[in-house]
Amino acid sequence: MTNKISIIGAGLTGLLLALFLEKCGYSVDIFEKRNEDTLTSNSPGRRASLDLTTRGLLALQEVSLLESVISNTTTIKGRTVHINKHDPIEQIYFYKKQQHVYTIDRAILFNILLETIKTQTNIKIHFATIVESFDDKHDIVIRNIATDTTSCIESQFIFAADGAFSTTRMFYENKNLLQISESKFNHQYKEISIPQEFVDTVAMNHFHMWVNQEAIFLLHPNYYSKTFGTLILPESSNYSFAKLISSQNISKFVNDYFPSLHSLNNFFVKDILANPINNLYSISCQPWLIDNKVLLIGDAAYAMLPFLGQGVNCNFEDCLVFYNLLQKYNNDLQQATQEYCEIRKKTADAIVYLSEQNYLEQYQGWHDAKTLLHYKLQRLLEKCFPEFVPYQFLVRFSTIPFDKVSLLRDKQIAIIHSLCEQYKTLDNIDWLEASTMINSWLLLLKTYESKTV
Repeated sequence: MTNKISIIGAGLTGLLLALFLEKCGYSVDIFEKRNEDTLTSNSPGRRASLDLTTRGLLALQEVSLLESVISNTTTIKGRTVHINKHDPIEQIYFYKKQQHVYTIDRAILFNILLETIKTQTNIKIHFATIVESFDDKHDIVIRNIATDTTSCIESQFIFAADGAFSTTRMFYENKNLLQISESKFNHQYKEISIPQEFVDTVAMNHFHMWVNQEAIFLLHPNYYSKTFGTLILPESSNYSFAKLISSQNISKFVNDYFPSLHSLNNFFVKDILANPINNLYSISCQPWLIDNKVLLIGDAAYAMLPFLGQGVNCNFEDCLVFYNLLQKYNNDLQQATQEYCEIRKKTADAIVYLSEQNYLEQYQGWHDAKTLLHYKLQRLLEKCFPEFVPYQFLVRFSTIPFDKVSLLRDKQIAIIHSLCEQYKTLDNIDWLEASTMINSWLLLLKTYESKTV
């Protein structure tokens, strides 16, 4: 039996996973259907900056890449929500202390990982190589695009890191060896290029969100590469992308929905007409492990909505968790894989759920008086009880498992809803009652923190 490990997919997850496996002494082959030039540039729909937060940063630190990555990021200290006819609402990132989100261009992060891979003698990437199928022993059948030749690759173990549209996952679904659950949502998005002169007019250290009814425009300022915003619209509405088909109605849309962004009108027109529509969806599957030989990892196993900015961070945490389990079990792949599936499946299901709930919260009506009251109470409670942080901060800045974060979210929302329903206005809040409720929540938080390694 060969001691080689095969990884399908040379995306961010596949590259980081290879570095962890090499640290454990394995020889790794990575098979990637795209060529290197395609991978080292950003394709349409994937040009907005990536968020790096605690879980992803810890993984990069373990492979000694944290410093080189951080030096290529923009530091984001908070979020500003712009609502028509309302003052902007600012929120500073905080969990135990002030926190930062680090945004980075996807291609820059990829190139840092790729250049590191190239220095490792025990890792080889096979570009322009398609994984066509798996044989009866679950070994990979590949086809080299340049030579149009096929061959079978024997491996001790195979990781499928081939992304949200995983051909490995589809192959085994067709073999009835796993089941897939996919949810498609009612909103679509397009990327909009943003000129630097506009970026300079907003707070560079804040993530910005403009909202009007069901239309949302997101902006991650970026020091190190061109900045792209994300326009999100309902699939069926007066202003869906299907109806924004002329410069005239696009201009009217911008003036009606985002009057403060009128200076970007020409950029909206150009990119809405030219850029592809991207759909919003989440994916989960079961099982992740096929016959103790093939493991789906990262987006290939589960894909979430992007609103919590955790896709790459969860994928990187997957790699770190697997590496730690290999250390725990002295490179016993079978034991490490079994425990990995047990602990990561429930956390994956939880972050997919949390991402969906966050999506619904974004669209439940920023112009609705009840929603704004809940949001303002949350901000006020944060000031009075600094440890009573939004669940989104626990997702981004803690390592508490997502299934526990989900429980904390439910309890937190129940507290805010109860106070709003009972007292109607912020001036009438009974702070003794609020303190009792929040202290109960904080006790649960500390319990989960104490169990987190």
